[in-house]
Amino acid sequence: MEELEKLLAECKKLVGYEGPVRIALKPYKLKAATANIKSRTITVNTHLLDLGEDVIRYLLVHELVHLKLNSRYHDSVFHEELLKVVPEDEVRRARHMIIERLLEINNVRRGRRSSGPSLD
Repeated sequence: MEELEKLLAECKKLVGYEGPVRIALKPYKLKAATANIKSRTITVNTHLLDLGEDVIRYLLVHELVHLKLNSRYHDSVFHEELLKVVPEDEVRRARHMIIERLLEINNVRRGRRSSGPSLD
């Protein structure tokens, strides 16, 4: 948890978010992470923690952008803010790894239709 707190502090600087943020861990089945705007808490899926620092950094930045904008929407403003911090190819790579892991933990075979996992 200490390493996660350290990474969160780094990500706050990258995003330019200066407010308080709590971090929590939860073994979600379909979500990668969430940001609670009211409590200023980012919850990260424990199943994704071993995907590497780059993926966790992406998740934290993604959720911090939501907090910074005070919005849950993935509109053009959100994407503009996200891409200021994380290059598009890194976003794609992280999302791919996250989705693959969520499919794996839910024992979903490729090609099978389902409601599918969510990044937040």
